[in-house]
Amino acid sequence: MSAGAPVPDRRGVAEAPVASGVARPCCAYCDLPILVILGREDAALTEPLYCCLGCRLAAQIAGARDEEGRATGAITRLGLAIFLTMVVMAFTTYFYGRELEASEESSPASAAHFEGVMRYVTMIFATPVLLLLGGPIAAEAREAWRRRSVGTDALILIGVVAAYALSYASTLRDSGPVYFETACVVLVLVTLGRYIEARTKLRASKLLRPSRALLPATVTVERGGVEATIPTEQIGPGDVLTVRAGERLAADGEVVEGAAHADLRWITGESAPAIAAPGDVLPAGALNLDGHLRVRVTAAGARSALGRIFEQIDEAQRTKGRYERLADRVASVLVPLTLLLGVIGGALGYWRGGAGEAVERFLSVLLIACPCALGIATPLAVWAGIGRAAARGVILRRAEVLEALAEIRAAAFDKTGTLTASHPIVIAWVASSEPEEGALLSLASTLAVTSTHPYSRCVAQYAERRVGADAGEESASDITVVPGRGILARVGGELVRYGSAVHVFGADKPSSFAVGEALRRASAEGLSVVCLRDGQGREGVFLLDEDVRGGAAEALAAFAKLGCPAVVLTGDHAARGERLARTLDVPVRAGLLPDDKIVELAALRERYGRVMMIGDGLNDAPALAAADVGVAMGCGTDLSRATASACLMGDDPRTAPWLVLLGRRTVRTIRVNLAWAFAYNLAGVGVALTGALRPTLAAAAMLVSSLLVVGNSMRLATRDGLQIGGIDAGSTGKTDV
Repeated sequence: MSAGAPVPDRRGVAEAPVASGVARPCCAYCDLPILVILGREDAALTEPLYCCLGCRLAAQIAGARDEEGRATGAITRLGLAIFLTMVVMAFTTYFYGRELEASEESSPASAAHFEGVMRYVTMIFATPVLLLLGGPIAAEAREAWRRRSVGTDALILIGVVAAYALSYASTLRDSGPVYFETACVVLVLVTLGRYIEARTKLRASKLLRPSRALLPATVTVERGGVEATIPTEQIGPGDVLTVRAGERLAADGEVVEGAAHADLRWITGESAPAIAAPGDVLPAGALNLDGHLRVRVTAAGARSALGRIFEQIDEAQRTKGRYERLADRVASVLVPLTLLLGVIGGALGYWRGGAGEAVERFLSVLLIACPCALGIATPLAVWAGIGRAAARGVILRRAEVLEALAEIRAAAFDKTGTLTASHPIVIAWVASSEPEEGALLSLASTLAVTSTHPYSRCVAQYAERRVGADAGEESASDITVVPGRGILARVGGELVRYGSAVHVFGADKPSSFAVGEALRRASAEGLSVVCLRDGQGREGVFLLDEDVRGGAAEALAAFAKLGCPAVVLTGDHAARGERLARTLDVPVRAGLLPDDKIVELAALRERYGRVMMIGDGLNDAPALAAADVGVAMGCGTDLSRATASACLMGDDPRTAPWLVLLGRRTVRTIRVNLAWAFAYNLAGVGVALTGALRPTLAAAAMLVSSLLVVGNSMRLATRDGLQIGGIDAGSTGKTDV
C-alpha cells in the first residue's frame, strides 16, 4: 500500500499516521476517522474498529474492502432477519383483527386460547431477529460505552429491549399487548439504514484516496550484489535502487552513482529539470529523464515527500470545522435529552393507556429524536467536499479550509509559474547569418530531438514550424549529454555544441554581433536562451520567455463572476508586469519583495474581506501563510506547500475559483443538513409525545431523514461540471462539483 494511506488490516486496527507521528484510529471499512477519544487500552486493540454499525455490517457482507466484495454469512443473517420479520408481521395481523372484534369477555374460550398460542408463535419468530440484528447494535453500544460515550445505538437498544420485554411478559401472562413486530421492524429499518449510510461513506472515502501514479508499483533494488525486482512497499532506508531513464524514484534518496536530468515538477515545484549527480538528494516521485542512476534510499513510505503529501489529506479529514464542532456539542446534549423525553413520553403514555401505551411512546420518542441525521449532517458533507477536492488533485490541509474558502472575497495571484506556463516559448531566433538560418534551425532540431529537456522540446517544435518536415533530417552521432549544460554531438562529421551559453561559447564572446546582442537582450530582460555553434563557426541563439498559462484568463473571469476581484502580485520586472496586465486585463503590482506582498494582502483584506493567495515559488511562502487561504500550485516548492492551506497537484489556475465555489457549496450543504436535522428532531419529538406516531413509523422516519442528509451531502461528490456564470472553471475530464 502506498505511503501515508490508511492501512486496513482485518487482523488489526486500521490506522493513519498524523503529523505528530501518533497513529489515530480510522474505520476498517470506509477509512474515515473514528472521531472519538479511546479510553484505557483501546488504542492498542487488535480487533478491527468501525465508525458505526453500518460499516461493521457492510464489512461483514462485503467480506473485503473492494467495491463488489463477496457474500458472507452476514448477508444471510440479514436476509433471514428480514424473512422472520415478515413472518412476525403476518402473524401480528391476527391481533389487529382481534382488536376489531368484540371484547375478550364475549369471545369463545377457544379464541382466547388460540390468541395465547399466537403470542408464543410471534415470540418464537421474533427472538432470532433480536439476536441477529440486536446483537450487533448491542456490541456497538458496548464499544461506545468503553469510549465513555452514550451513542444512538444505546437509545435504539433500550427502546427495542423495552418493547420485547413487555411483549415477553404479556406472552407469559397470556394477556396484554405484544410489540414483537415493532421491535423486529425497528431493527430491520435501522440496520438497513446504517448499511446504506456505510456504503455512502465508503464512496466519500474513495474520493479521499489520492492517485498513487507518481510511485511505481515495483522497484529494482540491489541486494547482495544482485538486482531484484520487489514491491515498492518493501523498500526501506539504506536500500540502493536502480532508476533508469523514464522511471520514477519510489522513495527519497541520495544519488550514489550516475548523472541525469530529473523532472521534479510535481514534487518540488521546479519547472526546469534539475541536475541529479552523486551527492544530490531526490524526492520520491522524481522522474529520471535521460540518465542511469543508483540511489540510496533515505526515506520511504510515509516519511517520503509524497508520503507527507498523502498524510496531509489524512489529517485534513480528522480535523473539525466550527459547524462540525457545533453539531458535536448539540449531539452530546441530545442523547441524554432524548432519554429524558422518552421517559416523559412513556409516563404520559402510561397515564393515558397503561404499560403498552407507555412502551410505544417511549420507543417512538427515542427513535424519532435519535440524532442520527444530526451526527452525519456535517462530517459527511465535509468528507465529500475534501474527497471532491482530492479527486480534482487538491490537497486540503484542514477541514476548516472549506469553511474559509466559502468566505473568500478577493484573490491575489503570483505571476511566474502561476499565471504563466512552466514550459517556455521561443519569442525570437537569431542566427549569425541570415542565409544560414534554415540550415542552423535544422541542425538545432537534430540535436533538440535527442533531449527530453523542456527547452529542447520547445526548440524542436519551433524549428519544425519554421523549417517544416525537413527539420532534423540529419543524423547525430557520438552524442554526449553534459548534465545541466547541454549536448555535444557530431552531425555530418562536424562537432556541434548545443545548450547553454556557457556550454556553447565558454569564456569567449560570440563571433556574431547579432548573436551577442541577442544574449545581451536576454540578460537585460531575464530571458532564457538555447545556443548553437557548429564546426564551421556558424552560431545561433533562441530567446525563450514565459507564456500565459492556459486557463489564466478564465480563472480571472471566474473570480469576477464570484464577486471576488483579483490582482497579480509579482517580484518580476515592471515591463513584464505591464505586458501581463495588458494581456489579461488584470491589475498587476510588480517589483514586490515577499514582505511587500504581505502588505498588499493586508490592504486587500481591509478593503474586501477574506483573501486568497495563489502562488508557487519560494518567495510566495510568506504571502501564502499570511493569506486567509493560501493555495500552492502543483509546481510550488516544498516550503510553499508547507505554508499553504491547499496544494494543487496540477497547474490549472482555474482550480482556484473552483475551490471557492466548492467551499461555498459545502458550507451551504452543511447548513441545509443541520437545518433539516434540527427541524426534524423538534417536530418529530412533538408528534411522538402526543402518541400520534407509532414506533415503526418513527423508525421509518429516522431512516428517511438520514437518507435525505446523505443524499444532499453526496451531491457534492456526484455533481458534474462547474460552471461559474457560464465559464468552465477548469474541467479536467473528471467529475467535478
